[in-house]
Amino acid sequence: MSIFDVGERTDFATTMEESLICAISKDDFKSFVEKNPNLNLEISKLIGFRMRKYSERIAE
Repeated sequence: MSIFDVGERTDFATTMEESLICAISKDDFKSFVEKNPNLNLEISKLIGFRMRKYSERIAE
């Protein structure tokens, strides 16, 4: 989601087992998504799903 946000990210995650974390710059990720239309579609679906979920929470 941070690709659409200009502010600093405040989210974090905790792993339940040893994990390898990989990072990519926002510009590199944006370029990669622009070159991969299927990934772009999947990200759009994910964003829509999250927005619907948040809207349902607000409605409750």
